[in-house]
Amino acid sequence: MSGWLQRLWYRQTPPPAPLAGLSSIYAGVAARVAASRKAKAVKLPVPVIVVGNLSVGGTGKTPLVVWLVEQLSAQGLRPGIVSRGYGGCAPAYPLRSPLVPRPVRRL
Repeated sequence: MSGWLQRLWYRQTPPPAPLAGLSSIYAGVAARVAASRKAKAVKLPVPVIVVGNLSVGGTGKTPLVVWLVEQLSAQGLRPGIVSRGYGGCAPAYPLRSPLVPRPVRRL
């Protein structure tokens, strides 16, 4: 059934009415979830840049972060990086690591 549904969904004609209806329901639920998360958001005292996407690995996130750190450091800023890390597993999040100045290395 999933193959049939995928062919139906990705064809060039508009989706059938039942699928269009499901899309509307999903959009409504997603909007409510987004509004709920926005209401719980915390205003931070510093600018935040989030680097991420739906893909896992191989999309260039780490090189982009290295480049951003270099650029921001060159402007006299002191960027910090918060990362769960690849396959990260800590007893609790966020796990604070000791502040140890390290030179940025190119990958």
